Amino acid sequence: SSVRVLCPSQFKPLLRQQSKGMSIPDTMRAFIYDRADPSGMGFRADFPAPKPCSKFVIVKVCAAALNPVDFKINKFPVIGRTYNQKPIGFDVSGEVVHAPEACGFQQGDEVFGFAKNGSFAEYAEAEPSKLAKKPAAVSHIEAAMLPLAGCTSLQAVRDVGNVQEGDNILVIGASG
Repeated sequence: SSVRVLCPSQFKPLLRQQSKGMSIPDTMRAFIYDRADPSGMGFRADFPAPKPCSKFVIVKVCAAALNPVDFKINKFPVIGRTYNQKPIGFDVSGEVVHAPEACGFQQGDEVFGFAKNGSFAEYAEAEPSKLAKKPAAVSHIEAAMLPLAGCTSLQAVRDVGNVQEGDNILVIGASG
């Protein structure tokens, strides 16, 4: 299963430009799950933007990755209904525009991780524990590829493979 990464800067006609320090708009552009559409997905230019709160970090999305689960989740009979009309995607990389007090992040931090409310939007909410600071040497596109694929790989090697320090492993087919 491959990961596709979309970088909003490649879709400039779809994006609103925002300079640092500006407030979060009331609405944003987002690709959403839409069970009424034959593809199961749709685009909205007026999707409600997340509102600052004391629980979630709000990230201005710079890149988002599309995983196989993102195509499938809307088709599940029960869980699919809960995702209908919500933004697509979980993997996100971007810049913090709002952070709750004492969460370890502040406005302007570059982060990556799992979005709570979908990553294929101009802004995404995330639990602070589901984000990490992006290393400066890693691009937003590279960072957006890591959350789901990286955690899956780590769990496979560490938890299922029971690999211990000093063990040697051979990874086949990890070329992306």
